[in-house]
Amino acid sequence: MSNPSKQAIQDPTILTSGSFPKQASEPTEAPVPSSQTPMLDELLGDPDAPVAETIQLPSGRLVQAHSSPEQNERLTIRNSSGVVELQIELTETGPRLRFESADVELASSGTVSVDCERFEVRAEQSIVHKTRGYYAQAVGGDTVLYAKGQLHTKAESTIIETTRGDTVITANDDVKLEGERIKLNC
Repeated sequence: MSNPSKQAIQDPTILTSGSFPKQASEPTEAPVPSSQTPMLDELLGDPDAPVAETIQLPSGRLVQAHSSPEQNERLTIRNSSGVVELQIELTETGPRLRFESADVELASSGTVSVDCERFEVRAEQSIVHKTRGYYAQAVGGDTVLYAKGQLHTKAESTIIETTRGDTVITANDDVKLEGERIKLNC
């Protein structure tokens, strides 16, 4: 039986994969029938052509709504330079949100909950968790913590407990234990 922890470290794609192919949505409405009146045909246009509605806001931003039988419906907000700031894509499995902005902030006076099948966070520079209260992690399987640099843990006191099996400490060089007293099997 392979160890998932070692497999995750040896195969970084396990930790970084997550791109899924786009699925084309089925049209939800029957095409609009062509009219006998040429003027009405000109107004209706090709029923299979993508529909795009655009609204310009006073700030210079554009709000665009896109719909076509071949693609998912989506709502896009672009800044005055044309860069996408927010995109909401309506897929068969539910809405997908995409933010492209300098900062994204969520604020709540209550609970913020996320329920999903897989949760990934990637940051180019750093990730910081802060709380004034209790911090807990509960994991149903193995846990892998990999640091390319130094791993430093600091607390008023530390308890490491293995409820079943061995505790293994492996070092390439020396193993140092420093304390007023080092008690073994006490």
